[in-house]
Amino acid sequence: MSLEARRRFSSDTSDRSDKLDWPEDPEVFANTMICLINQASYLLRRQLERLEQDFLERGRFTERLYRERCKARDLSDASDKSDRSDRSDQTKTP
Repeated sequence: MSLEARRRFSSDTSDRSDKLDWPEDPEVFANTMICLINQASYLLRRQLERLEQDFLERGRFTERLYRERCKARDLSDASDKSDRSDRSDQTKTP
């Protein structure tokens, strides 16, 4: 039954539970639900493991954002080859 349930619910499209022909036998229905719960638990556990791995390897979102911003600043500073010693174009303040 678990293989049949996996085939039946393999799509990640929107919820179609109202359009499916659910098993009328309560035991088959319960087994199908247990199979789906186990599948969802497995997928959630894998997602959490992957998020933990990403966090350890790359840091949190704000840390990554900060690194990217620093890279962008370094690139823009390197591409700006204007002569900063020439102050003739700056306005004088009283």
